[in-house]
Amino acid sequence: PIKPYIEELELNAFVKDIIGNFLKSADEKNISLNYEPLSSALNIKTDSNLLTRVLNNLFSNAIKFSSFNKQVFITLQTQDEQFSVSIKDEGPGIHPHEMDKLFKRFTLLSNKPTNNESSSGLGLYIVKELLEKLKGSIDVMSTPGQGSLFKVNLPLTLVAN
Repeated sequence: PIKPYIEELELNAFVKDIIGNFLKSADEKNISLNYEPLSSALNIKTDSNLLTRVLNNLFSNAIKFSSFNKQVFITLQTQDEQFSVSIKDEGPGIHPHEMDKLFKRFTLLSNKPTNNESSSGLGLYIVKELLEKLKGSIDVMSTPGQGSLFKVNLPLTLVAN
């Protein structure tokens, strides 16, 4: 199994860098990425590689499943010994009867990417697997027709087993 490689990084800058990788694909659909960092710098200890893969997947999905001219909101928060990254989109939302399928392998839901982007049905499954290694969790709230909110919760300091 993959053993996390733990290093210290500054959360605001780290997330901002990842968002930077999506400016072009968001721009192609005229989607504005609204980033709300923490009010002050915060150093966390985690596996930056695994966390990057988690956020890449979620940011990519938010853009992929949003229609043209929409907004995506990325918000950082901290509470106790945890931090969270919330990704809220104005996409089609997820039907309640499909919620339990979200994190299963190769599951393609009824929602389709809006600009012929590819979708393997593996993204959220991988997110869930990686979050287990990072001792994190993910919450999903969604209203059909109004978009979805994915909230990743992680410890400020990842302790290796």
